[in-house]
Amino acid sequence: MRASAYLLQRDTERGLADIATYIGRKPDEVAGYRVRGLGYFQRGLMVLAKEDFARCLKLNGSDAQALYAQGVARELTGDAGGKDDISEALRIDPTITELMTAFGVVRK
Repeated sequence: MRASAYLLQRDTERGLADIATYIGRKPDEVAGYRVRGLGYFQRGLMVLAKEDFARCLKLNGSDAQALYAQGVARELTGDAGGKDDISEALRIDPTITELMTAFGVVRK
């Protein structure tokens, strides 16, 4: 997905524009909401990021990337329950931290 590549390069604006088009074409696709959530996370828009991660998880409750990113976003906004999301993501994919760090999703 091209939007992911933009986000990995920290070209957040371009990534968000690209993913908006993608979601418009495929509104029930899990990846669209995960990637847009990552873009919002990069911009510091944690409320919007959490909404997209929650939508992604509603479509696929075992999406480790969305669980991890949602957990970090929850922690950054003072929600101690984020720790549980992160633990579940690591149970599903023990290597998830490396990928999420590449997207800028880092615990404080």
